[in-house]
Amino acid sequence: MKGETPNKDERIRLREIYLENGLNSMSDAEVLELFLFYAVPAGRVNEAKRALLDYFENDIEKIFRADIDELTKVDGINSNAAAVIHLVNDVSNVVRKRENASVSRLDSCESAKAYVKNALDGLTYERLIAITLGEDNTILSCTAVADGTVNIASVELVKIVKCIIRDNARSIIIAHNHPDGDSTPSRADRRFTYYLQNTLADLNVELRDHLIVGRDGVYSMLNGEDSD
Repeated sequence: MKGETPNKDERIRLREIYLENGLNSMSDAEVLELFLFYAVPAGRVNEAKRALLDYFENDIEKIFRADIDELTKVDGINSNAAAVIHLVNDVSNVVRKRENASVSRLDSCESAKAYVKNALDGLTYERLIAITLGEDNTILSCTAVADGTVNIASVELVKIVKCIIRDNARSIIIAHNHPDGDSTPSRADRRFTYYLQNTLADLNVELRDHLIVGRDGVYSMLNGEDSD
């Protein structure tokens, strides 16, 4: 049929670029187009690519982080295609969680940042986690204490304290994500951090850090630094 050869040639071209040089050598539009060759019929790849880029404001990360319901709002993306696209984010989350499973200690700011990024990156909703630590900064548990639209100022302190008592923790790290991408702490983030720090000091428990995960990196509230 007419129209199939150009699509096939483009798929071969993009695949060869990927195999020879990797994704870093490709534009976002090329990465998306190559992926769509495996998600939608060949004759609809360009149409689907343009529709996705328009809907998600040319942000490829938003496309692959979007939930299935949001993806199916895009012209040319049915539920099957949406499931395949969303699978990328789910697989990444599984890989990150398995990486965390091999981590037993958080003995530096950088190791803590990597751990919470694996735990929270890719979520399309806000989550606050509490990581309790024992002797030698051994991880005792990692518990989600709030999900959804997290108003940090209204988080129930008792949930965090229960984690500490349950694990007989010496110190704790809390972390939450900003799904929109900017890891810059809000005033509420700062107020809550200092309030929690002072409250836990009365319990002889150290707040090691409050980390904020964004698409631009991880911000450390107590060390005042950001990292990609």
